[in-house]
Amino acid sequence: AVDIFQRILPMFVQKSLMFPALNAKRVQHHVYSVEDQEWLRGQLSSNGLVAFIPDGALLPRASGADDRPMKDSGSDNGGGVVRFETP
Repeated sequence: AVDIFQRILPMFVQKSLMFPALNAKRVQHHVYSVEDQEWLRGQLSSNGLVAFIPDGALLPRASGADDRPMKDSGSDNGGGVVRFETP
């Protein structure tokens, strides 16, 4: 246990959680994506909207944590999967 706290844990933190160990471009891209998401969500209510759905999105999804389309349930329309396109 002492080895874990004195040697392994500090090495893990330094190699995975400290900025110099990370890919700066990927971190910057992630930060910009989060800022864009926050701005878009902030625009919903003031525009009378409840959700943001991008063009080309496949609806419904397999689950809230899975971007793949829902599997075919055997219905005539392919399980209800619809490619969303703005009018």
